[in-house]
Amino acid sequence: MSQRESAAEDARYQGEQELRQEFGKAFEQKLERAQMAANTLLGGTEIFDEITLSDGRMLGDHPEIVRMFASLADQIGEDSLEGQTTEMIMTPEEASRQIAEMTRRDGPYWDKMHPEHDSYISQVLTLREYL
Repeated sequence: MSQRESAAEDARYQGEQELRQEFGKAFEQKLERAQMAANTLLGGTEIFDEITLSDGRMLGDHPEIVRMFASLADQIGEDSLEGQTTEMIMTPEEASRQIAEMTRRDGPYWDKMHPEHDSYISQVLTLREYL
C-alpha cells in the first residue's frame, strides 16, 4: 500500500470513527438515511465513488458529506425518501437534549408527589442508554 493510499485509509477511518461517536447507536441508520437522501436528491450515489478528494478519500467517505445528507434526510422526512421506513434511533445529542428537558428543576422528575414522576424517571433512564 502506497503512502497516499495509507493516508487516505487513515482519513476515511478517522472520519468514520468521528461519525460513530457523534451518531452513537444511530450510526447505521443515519448512514442508510444519508444514502437514501442522496439517492432521492441526486438520482444515485455513484458520484460519491467517482470523486477523489485531495487527501485521497472518496467524496462519500468525508464525514461532512455524510452529515449533510443525514441532515437533509431528517429535513426531507421519512415518507419522502425511497426505501424502507423504520423507527428512528436517537443520537447521543438528541438524548442529552431530551434528558435536559425532562430533568428541569420545575418538572415532575424532581417532584416525588407528581403523578408523572415515575414515568419521567423511567424515561430518563432509558434515554441515558443512548449516551
